[in-house]
Amino acid sequence: MNQKIIRSIEVYDKNSGELVAEYFLNNAKLEFLQNLFGEPSDEPMYACYRLNTFHVKQLQPLVFEKIDIEKYNCYLACVATPN
Repeated sequence: MNQKIIRSIEVYDKNSGELVAEYFLNNAKLEFLQNLFGEPSDEPMYACYRLNTFHVKQLQPLVFEKIDIEKYNCYLACVATPN
């Protein structure tokens, strides 16, 4: 079965741990993300990656909402769905 990979920024409340928002990264290429997170080109990046200030500066232009790592815990996430 073919699967579609969807990448997003997941935003969690620091106190409750509740997911409060999800910003989809429809235009982010895997190669860009691999370079941004220091991953080799053969790493599919299916794991979650916590965002820091450097990551936010690079990813912010790809989403309309403000990525606020001071107020929230933010992660690059990946899910596979049936194509």
